[in-house]
Amino acid sequence: MLQKDKCSNLIAELISISAYVAGQPWSGQITPSFGPLVNDVNGNPIPSYGANYGLNEYTRALAAGRVTASGNSGRSGDVITYGTTTNYNTISWNREFYSLGLDDQALQTLHESLHLIPNFSDFAIAGAAHIMATRGPNPNRGNPGSFADQSAASQYINEQIKAHCQP
Repeated sequence: MLQKDKCSNLIAELISISAYVAGQPWSGQITPSFGPLVNDVNGNPIPSYGANYGLNEYTRALAAGRVTASGNSGRSGDVITYGTTTNYNTISWNREFYSLGLDDQALQTLHESLHLIPNFSDFAIAGAAHIMATRGPNPNRGNPGSFADQSAASQYINEQIKAHCQP
């Protein structure tokens, strides 16, 4: 149960901070607001969304036929791309995705489902994850990091999701 809460908390906060990092608008689409709606009786903010927001977007995309198998390999040298989200709308899974175990497929689904939120690029999500990972009393705390390329940003997202959501 602790692991489930740890994952849920990571994803909820990742969504909130990614919206801040993504800004307005990048791809001609407005980044949704994920600010709190109200405060509870103790003054704590109640989010306007749940940790399952991305997965709900995935469910909608699946039902609408926007999740497909590419039929292509995602391997390029030492890098494997399991899936690609296009225009924050369509997910295409590469062949390597289907050879993963169910737990790893679930982690990849968490990753790609976040890209269904407008402007949630690998850089925006990785930046948010880095802000979360560097909080605390260190001199470089709370910064979005610097990623050499999209592959490095994507890998960082995978590492953070795996660290918090691995069953």
